[in-house]
Amino acid sequence: MLTASDITFPINSVGSGLVEIEIDVDSAGRVKTLEVIRDVPSLTSAVLTAMGNWTFAHGEMNGKPELSSLFANVVFDPGISHPAQIPLSSELKEHLSAGNEFVAPRVSKAVYPDYPINSIAAGMVVLDVTVNKSGRVGAASPVYTVPSLTKPAKDAVKRWIFKPGTFRGTPSAASTVVAFVFRSPTISTPELRPAAQ
Repeated sequence: MLTASDITFPINSVGSGLVEIEIDVDSAGRVKTLEVIRDVPSLTSAVLTAMGNWTFAHGEMNGKPELSSLFANVVFDPGISHPAQIPLSSELKEHLSAGNEFVAPRVSKAVYPDYPINSIAAGMVVLDVTVNKSGRVGAASPVYTVPSLTKPAKDAVKRWIFKPGTFRGTPSAASTVVAFVFRSPTISTPELRPAAQ
């Protein structure tokens, strides 16, 4: 991943959790298509709006630029107490990417970061994550940072477990993108109210 534009936590949303997007990238590294794989209805549109401007290193096959696909995982952290583990929907579409030869890593277990006790920061941290053949995070390189929130984001993603990527059916190290969107603890979360009858 080369560049990212900020995803803002929608101020009126009571949602939190993981939005997963499949991104098809053209041979120049630009986003070609975005497909929602895991949806959090009040948050997904903010992800799609921002991701259209993200750029990536182009994929290569035998030294030639090629279309590629990857999954981006965007966690909206409400900045209030929450369970450590992020609930993941079991209803997912299965995807074969890049000419049905490459399948990108998929999240199978995820945890929220610990919000730093001395911080009131909000914003987004984006990590370019390398997932090894066993589904563990090998490296997490910051692409877009917020000083007090980057370390907690990296610490959290190192505890994630993925279904590893495969190439022609063989497990393979591959990259994915993980973004954490933090709501400031100084902003109250809107209350859920029953619908008028």
